[in-house]
Amino acid sequence: MSLGSTSLSCKLCGLSEFRASRLRRKDFLRLLFLRLPIRCHACHERTFAPLMAVLRLSRSGHRLAHPARS
Repeated sequence: MSLGSTSLSCKLCGLSEFRASRLRRKDFLRLLFLRLPIRCHACHERTFAPLMAVLRLSRSGHRLAHPARS
């Protein structure tokens, strides 16, 4: 994942479309540092992004959907 002013892109495929990833127990420490799990739409790579970057993406109209519930 690379961070620009408002751009996040997947470190594997380069796509900048993400969705929120489900929280896991082991994510707790990263949440304390305000990093949220996200997942790439194309390759499904799971990574973490700073809270402010995720909020900027969601406000700017970038695709950041919540995971589908089954």
